[in-house]
Amino acid sequence: MQSKRRARRLHRRIATSAVAIVLWFALTGRSPFKGDTAPEILASVLIRDVDFTALPPNLNPRLYELLKRCLDKNP
Repeated sequence: MQSKRRARRLHRRIATSAVAIVLWFALTGRSPFKGDTAPEILASVLIRDVDFTALPPNLNPRLYELLKRCLDKNP
């Protein structure tokens, strides 16, 4: 039972991050994580923080906070 609950939480977290990444791409035209190869991108996801200065300056503050929460490494 505990593992099912943990799996559901993980699935929710992955889905939330995926939506945030698509939204980020729609707003900026690029990925929030940098890298030329899959391993570099994965390393960027795990190690580096997202550069929120890349977002448009006139972005709604609530949308900014939503993206920040969704892309935070330690929710």
